[in-house]
Amino acid sequence: FADKNTSFAWSDRQIDDGYAESAPVGSFPRGASPFGIEDMAGNVWEWCSDFFEQYKPAPKADPHGPPSGAKRVYRGGSWKSRFASLQTTARSANVPNFSCNDLGFRIVCECES
Repeated sequence: FADKNTSFAWSDRQIDDGYAESAPVGSFPRGASPFGIEDMAGNVWEWCSDFFEQYKPAPKADPHGPPSGAKRVYRGGSWKSRFASLQTTARSANVPNFSCNDLGFRIVCECES
């Protein structure tokens, strides 16, 4: 994915979306998922309620993280991330009071079945 103007073939492309850092919510409606969900990857990392734990076998439906821990998970990559992190499955973790200009949150609620 090297840009034509880069000196290094392994470098990430530099793409200008018109925003210096994060973009306002809903700025790219053509990037919506097949379910109509927008802004899930690449704008800012998003805090999750799960405590961090290394992956291990878990149920596919409604998996839950550990009940406690020192770090919480965030997902999705940001405008500062490398290309491989620009997906909803990308995850990292940090202490709950960590802050950064490419880290936000998404308010969600569980659907009744």
